[in-house]
Amino acid sequence: MSRASVVVGVDGSPRATAAVEWAARAARGRLLRIVHAGRDHAVVEAAAEVARRAEPGVRVVGSTVAGTAAEVLLRHEASVLIAGSHSGVSGALPGSTALRVAANAECPVVVVRPVVDEPGPAESRGLVVAGVDGSARSEAVIGFAVAEAVRLGC
Repeated sequence: MSRASVVVGVDGSPRATAAVEWAARAARGRLLRIVHAGRDHAVVEAAAEVARRAEPGVRVVGSTVAGTAAEVLLRHEASVLIAGSHSGVSGALPGSTALRVAANAECPVVVVRPVVDEPGPAESRGLVVAGVDGSARSEAVIGFAVAEAVRLGC
């Protein structure tokens, strides 16, 4: 697997669909790898169709893999890992999978919240938020976040 790929985890939910759309647009020239923790190939096939509609011409491969969602995402080498936000607080916070991936990944992690149900004031929507801890790795995180904010027009 190549670090030049964009990897997105899917589970068939609307939040995963938003993550796939975001990932397809972010892939631009890179391989988009869609992974599902389970055996439901239909989930992967549906996500691939979403990706192709969101970004015609995107190169997509998909797979089902045994393990928890976080384990499956963390097994992949990627330039960026992408997950949909799941939480019991109306999506205001990332779910346990996104938190575990963000805490353990060797590359940037993007947690995508769908715009249609984002809580909070309109001016908080579409922001890029970066978690840093003052370590040397934080500089790379900030660089990635700034580049994404520029790319997204934030």
